[in-house]
Amino acid sequence: KTSFFGSIAMLGVVSAEQTLPVDLGIDFTSNDFTIVDYTHLTAGLLYGIFEKNNLTELEECGQDLDLFAMDAISALEEIATLKPLHMAAGAKALANTVESFPEYMNGCDNDNMHAQLAELNEWARVFLHPKALIPTMKENAKQHILALTRDVAKLKSDLSQNKWFAAGDVAGQMLVILVGSEQSAVEAAHW
Repeated sequence: KTSFFGSIAMLGVVSAEQTLPVDLGIDFTSNDFTIVDYTHLTAGLLYGIFEKNNLTELEECGQDLDLFAMDAISALEEIATLKPLHMAAGAKALANTVESFPEYMNGCDNDNMHAQLAELNEWARVFLHPKALIPTMKENAKQHILALTRDVAKLKSDLSQNKWFAAGDVAGQMLVILVGSEQSAVEAAHW
């Protein structure tokens, strides 16, 4: 949960000084927020980051992994019913899904994808020093205040309707707007 909550915390730090509304009205620590919800939220967050950084190979690979995630989530939902027959069916489905994992990864093993993974890794390095990001995030928040305000409204709406994947997608795209794209973040890191 740290990565998503860290993202939201960084949004809060920046937006508090930019008067961007960030009270999302969701208690992520409540028992109502399940592991399945968290999985959808995290998948959406990654999708938003890939999409906003134009990491097309990773996005395509992510679609294959979406199938894996959907199958795994479906199995986990069966187990979560706590009904013996459903739990047994869910456990069997989960075992089959995990066993088939390499098949879900067929589209993910190519040179372009490896290059984009390296780019994403370089982009993510800026998070090793979060305090150093604050000036960049403040400047980007100023430049994109209207878009970010609309995104926060969409994020709040998605969260209130339990649209976890959509909420994660919006949060991921907001994070890229605030931090900068992969290219701008890499350039800033090398100064």
